[in-house]
Amino acid sequence: MRVCSLQELPPGTAHELRTASPSVVVFNVDGTVHAVEDVRAGDARCPPEVEPARSYEVEVIAGEVIVHIETSGGAGEFG
Repeated sequence: MRVCSLQELPPGTAHELRTASPSVVVFNVDGTVHAVEDVRAGDARCPPEVEPARSYEVEVIAGEVIVHIETSGGAGEFG
């Protein structure tokens, strides 16, 4: 799924992808782009949340940020 251009996501910024379920946050850390499940959108029973957030594969193709969101399985864990 196309998120934005890499120019629209400079280092130190994030972009929320609300069209995914659950929401996904894509962020740029020192030039490396990451995507994780938006933990703010989850239903934590008692903070802090103890379940790891899902992470998603990200590619930058021709200057476009693409996140691979699997509908079943396929996502990794971050945290």
